[in-house]
Amino acid sequence: MGNVRNMRGLRTTAPAGRRGGSVLVLALIAVGMVAVLATSYLQLSTAVTRRQNQATDTRLAFYMAEAGLSEAYAGLKVAKTGNVGTPERPARFGNGLFWVTATDLGDDRVELESTGMVRGGRAILSTIAERGEESVTSLGIFSAGDVTIAEGSTVDGYDSRDGAYELQCGPGIALGAGRLGSNAAVTIRGKIKAPTYVDGDVSAGPGAQLLIEKEVTVTGTKGNADLAVELPEVEAPALKLSPGVDHKKLVPMIVLPGEVGLEYLTVSKGAEVVLQGPATVVIGELRVTSRGGLQFDTAGGAIDLYVTEALALEPGSWIATSSTDPSQVTVVVAGLTAAPVRLGAAGSFFGAVYAPEADVSVDPGFEVFGSLIAKRLEFTGSVRLHFDLYLAELAARKALPTFLSWRIVDLARPKGAGNMDPFRFLNLDPATLPLPADAHADQDLEIVYDDLAGAQRSFMGMEKSFSWGKVKKVKTSKRDGRKVNRGMDKN
Repeated sequence: MGNVRNMRGLRTTAPAGRRGGSVLVLALIAVGMVAVLATSYLQLSTAVTRRQNQATDTRLAFYMAEAGLSEAYAGLKVAKTGNVGTPERPARFGNGLFWVTATDLGDDRVELESTGMVRGGRAILSTIAERGEESVTSLGIFSAGDVTIAEGSTVDGYDSRDGAYELQCGPGIALGAGRLGSNAAVTIRGKIKAPTYVDGDVSAGPGAQLLIEKEVTVTGTKGNADLAVELPEVEAPALKLSPGVDHKKLVPMIVLPGEVGLEYLTVSKGAEVVLQGPATVVIGELRVTSRGGLQFDTAGGAIDLYVTEALALEPGSWIATSSTDPSQVTVVVAGLTAAPVRLGAAGSFFGAVYAPEADVSVDPGFEVFGSLIAKRLEFTGSVRLHFDLYLAELAARKALPTFLSWRIVDLARPKGAGNMDPFRFLNLDPATLPLPADAHADQDLEIVYDDLAGAQRSFMGMEKSFSWGKVKKVKTSKRDGRKVNRGMDKN
């Protein structure tokens, strides 16, 4: 029995070698798992880094394509085509490149498609822009034919954004803001008892006579223009014309806002017609007789008045505008009238009058605050003509292109690009590529300018043959026949 108890009390143990093998297996498994995790993490980190680099490249290419659109837009501002570089010879910018292709869509609209490439990224952006419109209101007081200013007249300028005319102009104040010009001869008369004052510039047509009498003060430049100014023809909106109205009642006739067409409108003695904006009004014949009145009420918006056959504001009539903002009232004589336009009404007219094919006669009582442009201007006596610089600012804005739409065409990485920079990928030498300002498509250039010595020069030919470095001041310029905005020619 004692032997049995001893046998039950014995504990058996595994050999030492077997225990060590088990530990080694566990250690190898652990090392394998760590290796797998490390490899997976390395692959994940590499993939994340690759995607980050690709995203960075794409973002940089996006910015490059936007730079291309900006360069093309700057070109449109100065009458360039919008084409910048080509796929074979793109523009070099920083560590990348771009090219812009312009497609004419008609109606002064152009599509710009810009491709930008940086490192391994590529982006293609597209925008549709509308070319700006030329506005001649910045000419001030202008006649395509001979113009004579009578003794005792005042021709000057001011800026309605800076307050009332009376606060800016007067004795001892010379702003030099007036603009008086012609495509033909200019004569300014003055007498000791009736001196004439022109606070601003006077310009006769190319080679035309400029006669300024002794009792005339001109504060600005005096001379001849290098080129004649083209006055664009205008067409009245195609509105249906209702039967004409002969308004004789003492109760004012209100022409409500909107589009209004009349075969004729006569405002008789003691009657009054009020045009309310916003409105586009087309009238065949407009006649305001003596003691009749015409008022422009622009409290609700601007008024564009088109007259197609005859316009007569007869002496003894009156005219008024509710606002001193000249951009709110535009009177356009569309086409050639049988008789000269007569502006004989008394009152202060704040606005723009444009009659590119008509002769216009202006009486002393019709005081202009804005601009007055016609085929021929005739002044029946001393006049007061005040050009508003605000119209020049609006004309400059109107000349700028307008973006109509924008979209992303493609952000795909070029096939086979890998991590190559675009120059290697396209097999291009960066040193041979033009900078953006030099990559615009070549155009026919017509320019009159002063050189560095102050001598007047002219050039006609392809722009690549012209050196802008010798230009001190640009007077007039055209690209492919399109007038270039002054002050922006070198861009």
